[in-house]
Amino acid sequence: MPDIRQPRRNSDKNRDRREPSQASPRRRKRPQGVIPTIKYYVTRARKKLLRSPLVPLIGGLVLLVAIVSLLIWVFTNKNAWDVKVDDKNVATIAKSKTITDSTWIYNNAVAKLEADLGAKVQVSQKVTLTPVHKSKKNLLDPEVAISKVYKEFSESEFSVEASEIFVNNVSIATVKNLETANK
Repeated sequence: MPDIRQPRRNSDKNRDRREPSQASPRRRKRPQGVIPTIKYYVTRARKKLLRSPLVPLIGGLVLLVAIVSLLIWVFTNKNAWDVKVDDKNVATIAKSKTITDSTWIYNNAVAKLEADLGAKVQVSQKVTLTPVHKSKKNLLDPEVAISKVYKEFSESEFSVEASEIFVNNVSIATVKNLETANK
């Protein structure tokens, strides 16, 4: 018979119903006299952590942050160059290891212009490269960009090196180069 002075608890109810032969459903304790190792405590902590309801939530958040970061990088990564001649956009080319600055495009376009004219040329326009993000189908080959820059150079004003023939301090003729003047 229960003692009247102490209130009855839920554990007392279960104790009354349980037969004395049944073992109590408590967690296993380490054996007496055995010194616990670090592995014992780490294993207990890991099991306790994995039973936590926050593990799937934290894993999902980490995965979500990784996916969002990847999408932001894909859509904002500067993967191309806008080729501009005096702030006028001429072409868009893909970034590559060979094209690092605008001098490569400028030198090739000037060399093409000099080859066509047969004389040295001085162009006053500037070529600049601006990093942008564009889809791959809108990108041009660097050779096409050079030809477009060449076209811009040929349509604008530029200086051509030439030789002038003087006789008695009077200009008689202007020729392309010094070889032609010597003939």
